[in-house]
Amino acid sequence: MLTAALSSLACLQSATLARDAFVEVDFAEVDRKIEKEPIYVGEPRYGLFVLDPAGKFSCWAVFDKSAPEAAHYDVLYFDRNGNRDLTDDGERFSTQWSEAGAPAGLGIELKVGDVRVPGTELVHKGLRFGTAMKGDRPGFWFQMKWNGEVEVSGGYAPVGPNTTIYSASARDAPIFRPAPLGELTFALYTWGADQVELAPGSEARIYVMIGKRGSANDAISVLDERFLDLDADVLVATLVVQTKSGKELSVSVPIHEHC
Repeated sequence: MLTAALSSLACLQSATLARDAFVEVDFAEVDRKIEKEPIYVGEPRYGLFVLDPAGKFSCWAVFDKSAPEAAHYDVLYFDRNGNRDLTDDGERFSTQWSEAGAPAGLGIELKVGDVRVPGTELVHKGLRFGTAMKGDRPGFWFQMKWNGEVEVSGGYAPVGPNTTIYSASARDAPIFRPAPLGELTFALYTWGADQVELAPGSEARIYVMIGKRGSANDAISVLDERFLDLDADVLVATLVVQTKSGKELSVSVPIHEHC
């Protein structure tokens, strides 16, 4: 058996950097305070989003239910102005079950819309959440366009098909750090499997996510694969493997397909 690890990826040929310098965040230092919360109907689930290059502007996303017996989290409080008050007007979002959206994991789709970042020209477009993943996979999902330009979604873990498990408390909530082109983390992602085993002469499909890690292992925010033009851009994965005898081998493989 060969144990595989992603060693390196080629630089992206075309990337538009954020207008302001992008600062790495020490998640242990992020303020988790909430000044005011609504009275929840169900057991709330918390997540925190850092949405500016400087790492100063953060918004709480807290999910609730419209009724205690509701099958899914169909209510969202999103602190779009970042003032830590989840009772402000225009920050409660609700929806009903959509059978048409269920096959895509959007049986429950909570649409926040555009989020402006104070003190900057950034306007993130079309923020939305899903809380009922297809195949009954655990976790919640989000999607938006960073400054209206590049689609970012998440959160995901390095292995498996599941999405982020939001926390029952603000203290333990996952922190998401969506990022623009040029501020990327590369991760090996094995869709639908906990590990990939490669045997001599065999083939295996390995998925590569390009995005930014958050505070939790399952809080990776990833870029939509369509920003790459695989006919024009060059993306190469170098796979470094070690045999049972300890011999190290490597092979470089061009990436030809979008998932």
